[in-house]
Formats: sequence, C-alpha cells, structure tokens
Amino acid sequence: MRSTPLPPLVPRLSVQDRAGQRRTTVIGPQYRPPLPMPQTPRPPRPDVVFGMSRLTNRGRLANQSITSSLNWTPGQRVAFTISGGLIVVAADPTGPRALDKRGQLFVPVTVLRSCGLHGDELVLLAAFPLRQRLILHPPGVLGQLTAAAHTAALGGDR
Repeated sequence: MRSTPLPPLVPRLSVQDRAGQRRTTVIGPQYRPPLPMPQTPRPPRPDVVFGMSRLTNRGRLANQSITSSLNWTPGQRVAFTISGGLIVVAADPTGPRALDKRGQLFVPVTVLRSCGLHGDELVLLAAFPLRQRLILHPPGVLGQLTAAAHTAALGGDR
C-alpha cells in the first residue's frame, strides 16, 4: 500500500488561465435564424413510379404498388428484353410469360443470368404506366449509373 498520495492528473488552472475561459451571459432568449431548407431534387419525370423489390433465385419479383401502378392484374402477359444491362418488361398480349394468380412476376432465369443476376438481390424498379413498361435495374448497373454522383457527394476520389 502506498503512503503518499498520487499527484492530480489534471493540473490546476491559474488565474490567467481562468480569465480566458469566462463567458459573457446574455439574459433573455437569443434569436437564432432558422436553418436553411435543403433543396430537394424534383423527380426527372412525373410519370415514373419507383420501387424496390427482392428478386429471388427463381426470378420471382413481387411489388404490388408497382404492378398496380401499371394496372397489371394476374394473368397479364409480358415480354422481356435487355437494353444496356437493364431488364425491360413490357405488357404484351402474346408475351411468353404471365403474372401469376397473386400478381407476381417471374423473370426467366436466362434473362437474369444475362444481366449478371444470380438471385436474392434487391433491384430498383421503374414503372412507366403510360408506356406499360417496367425496368429492372440490377445492382451492378446502379453502381455504374451512380458512381459520378457518389464521388461528387463524397468530395472527389480518395
């Protein structure tokens, strides 16, 4: 056991040190101007409905808000095309696939694989009700499309 006390870890302040730390107090409420409102970007096109959905490894895609915005009902026939790495689904009465009885869409596995999708991935959905089209954005394509915006938001390459 130690008989002498330990020196204090925080040194004592002198009068000169304390003089620099005095605050002047203001009596009454202080006026602070409100913070400026952030400028939110407007949607580029008001006719686009966006959504997210998990795409299973069997190609099942379920998003009721997107299919209802397109007025697609169970049994609606659709066709698939690939454009720039995106999957475009179009209403087509002679299309090879149809929405199931729950209104879910099944994307052919060959279409998924050709876009680098292997299942259980989130995809961005963009529905164009006036054109009766649905565009699926795979994560790889989203990374390419948003790279410049992310770099600018983070202050450049580092």
